[in-house]
Amino acid sequence: MSDRMTLSRLVEILAARSSTGPSSVSLTLNAKGDTQVGVEVKVGEEAPTVGEAAVVAASVYDILRARYPRTDNGAPQPPQDDIAEKRAQIRRLSAQKRKGEK
Repeated sequence: MSDRMTLSRLVEILAARSSTGPSSVSLTLNAKGDTQVGVEVKVGEEAPTVGEAAVVAASVYDILRARYPRTDNGAPQPPQDDIAEKRAQIRRLSAQKRKGEK
């Protein structure tokens, strides 16, 4: 048996370990004047699988990136993705969670 850990086992360990504590979002204004976005979504009730946590984290990040676009020498850059679709995706995940609670 190899001493190397498989990717699937590593994901399981990380998912189990990260299921404690709250998810978080951080917004920091850097010296250049850009807002730096940090999103951490824990696997748990809101996102029961790693895949769902990744979708929620990416969606929240994309929404915040659009709200706080990076600048190019002071000129704001247009958002890269369709933010309305990301918001709809979050709403669908929330609705699925609520249905599962009933």
